[in-house]
Amino acid sequence: MIVSERPIITVACDEPMSDFVGAVLREIADITGKPRRRSEIDNFDIAGSLALSPEDSAELWHRVGQEKFCLKLYPIEGAYDGICALREFADVRAVTSPFKSPHWANERERWLMKQMGFKRDEIIQTPGKDVVFAHVFIDDKIEPLFKWRDRWPGSHAIRFTAPWNDNRGWDGHSSCDWTEIVKLARVLVGR
Repeated sequence: MIVSERPIITVACDEPMSDFVGAVLREIADITGKPRRRSEIDNFDIAGSLALSPEDSAELWHRVGQEKFCLKLYPIEGAYDGICALREFADVRAVTSPFKSPHWANERERWLMKQMGFKRDEIIQTPGKDVVFAHVFIDDKIEPLFKWRDRWPGSHAIRFTAPWNDNRGWDGHSSCDWTEIVKLARVLVGR
């Protein structure tokens, strides 16, 4: 058995790498005729944060589940360069929870390969990100970060900050700047 001496870093897709929220806000503007801003979202229930009607919320999530939605996501600024920089000293894996849609998993894989340069065997799709070991885990969602940190003591979690996760009780490392995240990860794994 070959054992790599390189540290493992896992990165969630939405928000650390892909601008899911931006795509959702564009759909909301199209549905409601009213542009909305990221700063209006104060938790992970986007439709609830923006007080969408049940009908508009249903239409939003229907659209998110449609073919090609995932492929149209824009990369987060600095994410590609950040992932490349992490690869200089670590084995990097994308870990993502697929949206419940017949198209999502395949499109997410294609997006990660095209936009972030991942190989198919570097992409892990699971509803339970906490079951995937890494020396460092980067995500914007607080609940998986807490679960992951509890499961893997001695490893390090980094919260990718956003308006919807700012005041959620996270007491660990945080940043939304990819240059800063890379520096922090390098220190955390001793490279």
